[in-house]
Amino acid sequence: MAAPHFINVDLEIESRHDLAGIEAELGRKVCVLFAGQVRRGCFLLCLEIVPEYGNPDDNICALCFRCGTIVGQGKAGMAFRL
Repeated sequence: MAAPHFINVDLEIESRHDLAGIEAELGRKVCVLFAGQVRRGCFLLCLEIVPEYGNPDDNICALCFRCGTIVGQGKAGMAFRL
């Protein structure tokens, strides 16, 4: 059996607000696994960052940086804290 190894970093954002603005801002920088309403008044956005670095910490930092660069409609819809 092979030793465990790092594959990628996922981020799930759940909100009472539509997350389409965040999806639009990050869509080209990440792989969107799911985006939409999961039940009444609850939206979910599941993202996966394409690995740029060989370790989880640097990839998490890259994803946080991308989230921090959100502007416009995406920023208005942000109802979460990093």
